[in-house]
Amino acid sequence: MLSYHPTTLLLTVSMDWNMAVDPITLIPAAFIVLAAGVIKGTSAFGFGLVSAPLLLLLWEPRSMVAIVLPLVLVLDTLIILQGRRFVNVRRILPMMAAGAVGAPLGTYILIEAPPALLEMAIALSIVGFAGVLLRGYTLTIRRETIAGSIAGFLSGLMATTSAVSGPPMTLLLLNQRWERDIFRTSISSCLVPINAIGLLSLALSGVVTSKTLLVDLVFLPLVLLAYVGALRLLPHLHGEVFRRLAALLVMAAGIMAIIGRVVELF
Repeated sequence: MLSYHPTTLLLTVSMDWNMAVDPITLIPAAFIVLAAGVIKGTSAFGFGLVSAPLLLLLWEPRSMVAIVLPLVLVLDTLIILQGRRFVNVRRILPMMAAGAVGAPLGTYILIEAPPALLEMAIALSIVGFAGVLLRGYTLTIRRETIAGSIAGFLSGLMATTSAVSGPPMTLLLLNQRWERDIFRTSISSCLVPINAIGLLSLALSGVVTSKTLLVDLVFLPLVLLAYVGALRLLPHLHGEVFRRLAALLVMAAGIMAIIGRVVELF
């Protein structure tokens, strides 16, 4: 029988089961998952931002995406359950629908085509827009439905190509100055269907398997622990502090993606 103490569970799995990744990598990955979980629990995005570049040092891209998406799905579900009274379905529905279209396309790109050029273009746009927000400027967007559809589609595309799905929607909501609790719950509400469809498409494509889900089972207690820690931090992040922190995280995501693609070229 498995113990849910993280160290015991990691060792038991490494000895007894054939994993999707080298069992030795589970120990450093556990610290990465814990840190990413705290970031995600407070801001409702950023798990892939923190974890993906580091996990790619340990695992190949397909395994990384297949393992990260279920963990993100768990955290988004917890955020929605905690803040469900803040959900405005009519306002976020265009983002959810467009994201559902983008996720399967991202799966195709992950499997059939090198996503580097697409990710570079998105990353450059993200860095530029985040820089504008950090300087205190906002864009006047009157047709929020159209903008939300575009942001949702790009988020769905990024979810299955890189496991970093939050930045496009995050930038839009920051620009529109959505209040913190509405922001968190709305982001997670949009990401749940996007990541669920992405997970299904990856499973049908053979990227998500029982072996990758086994790794998720190992990390589940750490994800729950990270969420509890995030709830303790959340009361200290409000208003402009939360907005600037979110914008900085998005900018960091874009810069790291650009660096990653440049390194691949050389």
